[in-house]
Amino acid sequence: LYWADIGYIPYKPNRGTENCLPSRFYEYAWHQLPMIYPPNLLWRNFMESHQAGICLQEPSPTLFSALLEQFKQQAFYSNHSPEAFTWAAESRLLIHLIDELINH
Repeated sequence: LYWADIGYIPYKPNRGTENCLPSRFYEYAWHQLPMIYPPNLLWRNFMESHQAGICLQEPSPTLFSALLEQFKQQAFYSNHSPEAFTWAAESRLLIHLIDELINH
C-alpha cells in the first residue's frame, strides 16, 4: 500500500456487502489513499464523512478522464489523520456496546 496512489474497492453490490464496511476501507484510510468504490449508501456516508473517495458510477467512454479530473480537484482526508482509522478509535464504541449488553 505504500506505493499505491489510489485504493480500489472492487466489491459488486450484494447482500453480503450492503450493510458492512469492509476492513479494506480502514486499511486504505490509514494510508490516506483516496478510494474508488461502487454505489452503496453506507459506503458513501463513510467516504463523504472522511473525504475518502469517489463513487464509481456506470462506466462510460469518458469515465477515466472524468475520474482523473475529480481526483485532481478533490482534497482527500483534509480533516482526518490516520489515527482516526485505528482500533484505538473504534475500541471506545465496542467497549460501550459491550457495557450496554452486560448491564441490560
